[in-house]
Amino acid sequence: MVDPEAPRTGQRATRAFFGATVRYENAAGSERVVSIVGTDEVDLERNLISWASPLGRALTKAAEDDEVVLHAPGGAETLIVREVRYERISIEPFREPAEAEVSTKGVR
Repeated sequence: MVDPEAPRTGQRATRAFFGATVRYENAAGSERVVSIVGTDEVDLERNLISWASPLGRALTKAAEDDEVVLHAPGGAETLIVREVRYERISIEPFREPAEAEVSTKGVR
């Protein structure tokens, strides 16, 4: 388990890794803030992106003022990292959807 609030030294304190919250800007000057989480914690409505996603991979190891290239299905886009910070990321626990069907196949 990664504690984003744990003290960090060296590059781990200033570069984006798993658990980082990153503010970046696209070429049009639009800013966005995302947090890099595990593949099972993704919540795009809350700006929680996977480390394995194209954006997560582009931001990994980036530091403030770095330019990174996002290789997405729509093409490549240059982003400028404005801030990398580590803070508590609120993750909702997994819950089975209420309408999920329970299979009784094979149960005796």
